[in-house]
Amino acid sequence: SHGSEMASVVIARNPNVKIVMIRIIGMSTGGFANTFTPKAVELALAWVNENAVRLNVTAVLAAVGRENKGGVCQIEKPLQDLVISLNGKGVQVVSSTGNMARNYIDYPACIPEVVAVGATDKPYKLKGWGMIQPVKHASNYGVELDFVMPGWFTSTTLDGTQKVTTGTSNSAAAFAGLWSSLDNPSIAT
Repeated sequence: SHGSEMASVVIARNPNVKIVMIRIIGMSTGGFANTFTPKAVELALAWVNENAVRLNVTAVLAAVGRENKGGVCQIEKPLQDLVISLNGKGVQVVSSTGNMARNYIDYPACIPEVVAVGATDKPYKLKGWGMIQPVKHASNYGVELDFVMPGWFTSTTLDGTQKVTTGTSNSAAAFAGLWSSLDNPSIAT
């Protein structure tokens, strides 16, 4: 239900958005999500790249992540080339940084041309400072981090029920929703 939940976060930020869902993670026979592969992301981005102009795509949300062993981003060049091509068409690729409190971010968010979005936690009042919007403890961070957005939302699951979800996927979805609401979006990457 992760894709449906993240789509509901996008819609919460931009109720006028039109979404094209592309499944890149299959389900196990036990009903759990399998792991994703960079090749699956590459195939999805290739399809978006071919159809971006026809469908007026402004943002791609990749709310997935793979740990970078030792904090080194292992960039697959074909995937990076697709991101660069999409950026050239005015399409921003947005990805979550991961939820393990590491001082480096997950793949594909670590690709320099991808907008890497981390999570903030619920705001609270700090005496003498006013309202504070802290970075979520579990949010991965590092030099590749581009933005932080709220990391908790009430989302809608595949069966239509609502639940609170937390994490950087929510943050990336919120960013993609806001990005898609701009009249003339552009960003320096």
